[in-house]
Amino acid sequence: MDFSPFFEAAEERTYFFDPPPTLTHQLSVLLCSTVMKNITLKIDDETYRKARVRAAEQGTSVSAMVKDFLVKKAGEEDELETRRIAALDELYRIADTRGQARSEPLKPLTRDEIYAERLR
Repeated sequence: MDFSPFFEAAEERTYFFDPPPTLTHQLSVLLCSTVMKNITLKIDDETYRKARVRAAEQGTSVSAMVKDFLVKKAGEEDELETRRIAALDELYRIADTRGQARSEPLKPLTRDEIYAERLR
């Protein structure tokens, strides 16, 4: 969806006060809304009851607790991936400093050479 007409209209107007709430609300809904997916979970009654009690104690809902949990887990996965890539980069950097230049490229082993030891 092209939002440029909304930006152009907002830039053309000069407000000496806050813009009308309806315009602000409409722009914020258009610019900040995201599509949320619904998911279905199957859990036993006791677990659900405990989750509802915990949510009530925290002043939130079970749905919000599940969302927070999933967002946190997704962030942890991103962090782990970032750390894994950094570790690999460091490993390659070390290997590059220790490696010696070869005058000729390595030749891949043939199938017979790979399995020769197994056949002995």
